[in-house]
Amino acid sequence: IHAYVGGPAGSGAPGYALGQTSVARPDVVGVYPSAGPNTGFDFTFDAPSGSNEVYLYAINIGPGENVPIGTKHVVISDPNPIDAFDSARDFCRHVDSAPTGTNGDELHCLAASSNYQNANLAVGLPGGFSSRARMQSAVGSNAFTALDTIPPVVVPLADRAPNTHGWYNADVTIHWQVADPAPSSGTPSTPPDTLASIEGIGVVYTSEPSCDPVSNCATGSAALSIDKTAPTITGQITSEPNEHGWYAGPVTIRWTCDDALSGVAACPTDSTLSTSGAEQSVSASVSDVAGNVATSVVEGINIDTAPPSVEITTADGATLVGNSALRISDLEGTAVDDLSGVVRVVVVYTPATGLPATEVDADLTCDSTGSCTWKAPPPLVPGPYRVEVKAEDRAGNQSSKGSREVVVV
Repeated sequence: IHAYVGGPAGSGAPGYALGQTSVARPDVVGVYPSAGPNTGFDFTFDAPSGSNEVYLYAINIGPGENVPIGTKHVVISDPNPIDAFDSARDFCRHVDSAPTGTNGDELHCLAASSNYQNANLAVGLPGGFSSRARMQSAVGSNAFTALDTIPPVVVPLADRAPNTHGWYNADVTIHWQVADPAPSSGTPSTPPDTLASIEGIGVVYTSEPSCDPVSNCATGSAALSIDKTAPTITGQITSEPNEHGWYAGPVTIRWTCDDALSGVAACPTDSTLSTSGAEQSVSASVSDVAGNVATSVVEGINIDTAPPSVEITTADGATLVGNSALRISDLEGTAVDDLSGVVRVVVVYTPATGLPATEVDADLTCDSTGSCTWKAPPPLVPGPYRVEVKAEDRAGNQSSKGSREVVVV
């Protein structure tokens, strides 16, 4: 049962709610023996001096409308209130006459629906204090409480704060904090935790309902941005190696980054590798705005910036037999490149007569350390020659050794 003083429900007049009955009302028991001995409540409320209207409503606990029980005009004067308001009824439908044995000015109905609490009501204003009125009823408690019509407040509390950009990079557990604003009917229920796991910007998660003891219910919500997917990063060398797979100088790697959700925080600038070595690698990392990190590695980079060394071991002024078929005597020497390896040795024979020079590819024999020996046949034309030797490694680096004099016969 709800009571409103000074106006009907919805008018802004103060309202009050009854609890369970606890006061004996023999006059009601005489008419409704099955109701039990404690069929009344006792309530004291503030009211201004002068005329007051008191409105009572039976609150439907199931589907349907709340039924007005009755209205009474009450005059509050100093020092005592006057007039009385008595009513007896079930919470269903009106009848024309009241049962005997109760006080006057009654309004009654017979039980017709299980949606209402099956109880009887008798309300009176028998006396009280200056500017106060006292109400007794057959259904209720020993005191009214102010009506709680405000739902609980449900506030989200994530298990951790987002990063400085407002993003999470893993699932989040949302706890729900609840409070019941005044006038509170008691502690509201607390919704279970919510697991936030959907990737997206500002995804809204809603709690299960939180309800206070008088069934005002509300939900809470939280909007979270979650990105659990790492960004992508790829590296590309800006130049091509030679036909042997080697570079003879520094190598530049350009990085490309992407992130489809929170975005790339900062893509690395170009990397430069200048160190000589075989099968080298360069790596770089990138993070997205949510804090996910990805790393890329560019492997198999071969750099050799040093030329090979080459020597002529045939004595200066040596005599060579110019017969390519017999290979009686060759010009001989060594070449060394311990990184990319010697790939070619060329001997240049320049005649002292001023005729064009002759270039001969030497035969190479190399071991696993990069040390090689070489042999080159002399020209077929007899005469004195100035000899120069050129060596080249697999990276394209070249070196030369020259000015050795030989005589071909």
